[in-house]
Amino acid sequence: MHPFWARPWVVEERFQPDTNVVRAHYAVMLAKAFQLPPRGGALPYGDVPSPYTIYGKFDAVPWLAAAYAASILPESRGAFLPQQEVERQDAVAWLVRALDLEGYARSLPPSDVDALLAPYRDGAQVRPELRAEAAAAVRLRILRGYPDRTLRPRASLTRAEAATLIHRSAWVRVRADPNPFSPDRDGVADMTTILAQCLLNGNLVSWRLWIEDGAGNLLRTLAGAAAGPGRAAAAWDGKDGYGRLLAPGVYYARAEIRSIDAQPRTSAPFPVRLEVKRLDAALHPARVPPGATVGVVAAASAPASSVSALTPWGGVRLARTTAAGGWENWQASFKVPGGVPLGTYPVRVEALFESGGVRSVDLTLEVVAPPGETPEDYGRERLPGVQIALTGADPYAP
Repeated sequence: MHPFWARPWVVEERFQPDTNVVRAHYAVMLAKAFQLPPRGGALPYGDVPSPYTIYGKFDAVPWLAAAYAASILPESRGAFLPQQEVERQDAVAWLVRALDLEGYARSLPPSDVDALLAPYRDGAQVRPELRAEAAAAVRLRILRGYPDRTLRPRASLTRAEAATLIHRSAWVRVRADPNPFSPDRDGVADMTTILAQCLLNGNLVSWRLWIEDGAGNLLRTLAGAAAGPGRAAAAWDGKDGYGRLLAPGVYYARAEIRSIDAQPRTSAPFPVRLEVKRLDAALHPARVPPGATVGVVAAASAPASSVSALTPWGGVRLARTTAAGGWENWQASFKVPGGVPLGTYPVRVEALFESGGVRSVDLTLEVVAPPGETPEDYGRERLPGVQIALTGADPYAP
């Protein structure tokens, strides 16, 4: 019995497993396997007319449109080459996108991409624009090389290989929402829900969901509850099985199903990012005379949408400069007005994080007499009670 998404390619009750699969056929297989609803309308590719009939009876356009709308297929460059045999590197990249893993793939540092592909003798042959997806597939054990330590990225994919690749990844799929999350008890994304889905709507006996590290070590088994036909869900608070909060980083959610009439099926690992939102900031220099320029530097432990500084003389938006070790560096400068009274002034630096939540640091700027003058000469005054009140909204947004 062939999977439902493979049936259009069973010719005269023969699947023809050793036949190479073409790009249009593989794209339709993905759309059906991931249960994408067919869509109407024309495709942006000039070489895919509508209708586009395969095997003399099957219009592939609604399924190709569904795959394109889901960002599985490449952006239009005028041609899709629907009858060209699909290369393994393209097939893997499309599968990674179908699994909603493109963001994870693109987040891999180039050094990690190189390290993941280096063990394969032909890893350097992967096209530059597909290296991140190939590396992610290797790390998540979606892509497995051949015994001779090759990936054969430019080889054509057979129907048997396509069915195996999709079957291994699509039978059980895992997601996390929100992702990333930050269990720091600020009321924003403190927990994440691990969502699992399988292609079996009936005959399910049990679900098992768990969290593991990058080496595949079990960290926590989650108590999953049915969330509808063929679905299960479990909450994760970022702790391991001993109740200890895990360090910030990427962990992997997995699921296994057991049914009455089939062997256990296990999902591919799905990356879940645990963040701790922290903001460090400083003024350079922190003691200046009136009219001087002050630098503001900040470091955010997670991606921030904006970092701003509020001074008694107005707001300043910091600019992102570099990122290293999971931290983002930001900086800006502002000028202290000439003639201001000497004294101490508050400066608040605030970060709005992309995954939600706000962190702020309160700093103190000391305005001192210019060189060669005493405070008495300058007429020292203290500015009492300067109050700064910020909300979660970015006060400097245009």
